[in-house]
Parts: sequence; C-alpha cells; structure tokens
Amino acid sequence: MPQTKNLIAYFSRTNNTKAIAEMIQAQVGGDLFAIQTKQPLPQNFQDQLTEAQADQAAHRNPELANRVPNFKQYDHIYLGTPTWDMALPQPVASFLSSYDFSGKTVLPFATNSGFGTGTVFDQIKALTKGATVEAGLVVKGGNESDGQPFAIEGTYQQTVQKQVTDWLHQN
Repeated sequence: MPQTKNLIAYFSRTNNTKAIAEMIQAQVGGDLFAIQTKQPLPQNFQDQLTEAQADQAAHRNPELANRVPNFKQYDHIYLGTPTWDMALPQPVASFLSSYDFSGKTVLPFATNSGFGTGTVFDQIKALTKGATVEAGLVVKGGNESDGQPFAIEGTYQQTVQKQVTDWLHQN
C-alpha cells in the first residue's frame, strides 16, 4: 500500500495556528509550509484588521511570497488558518486559488478569538473543488484586541494537544 504524503500548510499571524500545525506534523509526519504574503502585513493589529476587512470586501487576494514545491505529490493537505472577521483570511484564499485540489483530502483547522469560525470552512470547501474536505478542527487561540495574541502555551497547550489528537483519530 502506498505511503500517504502529508502537507501541513498554515497561515499564522500570532503563532497560534502555527503551534497547531506543528502538533499535527508531530503526529502524522509530512512537510510544514508557512503561507506568507509577498508584502508584509501591518504589525499593528488594528491596521491589519482594517486591511483584512478591505481585502475581504473586495475579494482581493494578495500575492504570496512562496509556493509549495511539487504540490501534486501530496495526498492529504492539513490546512490551518486563523479566522479573520468571521471569514477566511485573503492570503489563505490566495493559497487555495493557486493549486489544483482534485483528488486530494483537505483537513482544515482554524483558530479564532472566541467568536467561532464564521464562514471559514464553507469558504475552504468552495475553494478546493474536486477535493474531499473532512470535518474541521476549531481551536480558540489568542485575542489580540484583549492584549493576548498567543494563547497556546502552558496548561492550555496540553488541552489543545488533546483536541488535535482526538480530531486526527476521527479523520
């Protein structure tokens, strides 16, 4: 039986989504890929939020700084994203629009500041035509507006690790 090839692609502003991507990689193996924009995002949270809302409203996909080498080789794509303004960040939409997902299995995971994922998983399904999209993992990350950008540490990291393990066993 052929070995499944895993890609763990993620977009992370505050490293919460990155922390989950690393937990997944530790359990399933595969290659990590950080989705990055060619133009750096604003460092200030409020400036970044304003830019993200404008990009979402205009359906403007920023140019990405990097590409996955030989994307065709991957069978399972673990896709990590934060939730921005109850929607998929436009850099992730750029990533999804850049590849052919036909025949692949997409396993999405999303962080949020406590308000839920909004339309994130529906948008992922719409942008990965031809793929099988499994049930997503939702994890509460940090909340920049409350001054806590990174939350997946200490005892909470152990809680999230269990959530990740349970989710991986369901898929």
